Amino acid sequence: HQQQQQQNEQQKQSQKGTFRGLRSRLGTVMDKLLRDSAKGLDFLAHLKSNAAREIVDRMRNFIQDFEANYETSPIGEKRDAVHSFYEEMEDFTHNSSLFADLSDEELDAVLLGTEKHVMKHLYNLLFSRDSDEGARDAALHSRIRQLQWIRPHHLDAVIDLSDQDVVAEVKLAMDQLVLIDAKQAPFEKLQCVLSCANKIFDVIQKSASSIQAASADDFLPALIYILIQANPPHIHSNINYLDNFCNPKRLSAGEAGYHYTSLVGAAQFVESINAKQLNLSQETFDRLMDGDASNVTEGLEAISKMRDYLDRLRALEAKQMVLHKEIEILVQTRQELCSSAVKPTHLSADVELTDYSSSTMDSNTCDGEFLRQRILTPTSPFSKRKQMNTNK
Repeated sequence: HQQQQQQNEQQKQSQKGTFRGLRSRLGTVMDKLLRDSAKGLDFLAHLKSNAAREIVDRMRNFIQDFEANYETSPIGEKRDAVHSFYEEMEDFTHNSSLFADLSDEELDAVLLGTEKHVMKHLYNLLFSRDSDEGARDAALHSRIRQLQWIRPHHLDAVIDLSDQDVVAEVKLAMDQLVLIDAKQAPFEKLQCVLSCANKIFDVIQKSASSIQAASADDFLPALIYILIQANPPHIHSNINYLDNFCNPKRLSAGEAGYHYTSLVGAAQFVESINAKQLNLSQETFDRLMDGDASNVTEGLEAISKMRDYLDRLRALEAKQMVLHKEIEILVQTRQELCSSAVKPTHLSADVELTDYSSSTMDSNTCDGEFLRQRILTPTSPFSKRKQMNTNK
């Protein structure tokens, strides 16, 4: 019996040790998953371990090789290396049996995650820090700041800034342009361009009914206006970054690539914009560029303030109407209280006016007029008594 107890105790201790081991290994796996997620590898979580390991190894090798040859490689070689990596990863994921059970959408998600992970590691090396490029960014940013006086009608843009919903959509489109500089992966920057374009189409659609019928030709003027109002940072640097390191297939095809080409054209237009293109005289153009925009509404902020003022006026008007109604009720209630000082018509003819009624009736007020009408009617006890006294 003692031997059986000892065996049971040993078995329990063994089970406890196995459980502790499993818990330790589970903790290690969870820690690794958290670390991988923090490193941007969460897109591999649904893959088989050997498939995920293969992708991680390929990304690590590319990053190490790129960083080792960075100093000696010209920009053209850097661009070619990144493009070759995109092509190799696409061929690998589409042809390897490790990914045979994935759908096209799942494969695309893996490729996008791979691009995002690699480009975030290399962003500080690839995003232009060239002094000449920085000077171009600063010059364009300064010029756009001078162009803030431009309104939609200068560009023949179908944007109705008197519509509050349109103004809200304009601000959202501007936010997307500014957000481009905050993203690091090329496809994320491109996605901001696409989101901006979608908001611009909403602006045109909502404005068209009040201005004119919308058409495809309305997009570029609206984009130019949004670009001027947003004045996003590092325009040239972001364009060069996308030109060099975005997947060429994304730039050359699809809706996002088309809108990106429009953005590049809008930036070039703004950089060289002149009086003739805005249907202004050179004198007026120069004066406005020098800051004399006293006769022009200053951007969306002024429009937003005007909308606020109008809303306040409408609210005050509504309150005033309620106040007038309350005053009418108060006057009516007072008149009823005043009339209660007159004895009802069913009382005897010997009733007398109260002091309050007498003084009120002698006054030139609305209440006095009301009392006089009530008291002097033929059916009132006072009129009856007066008639009786006359007959006597």
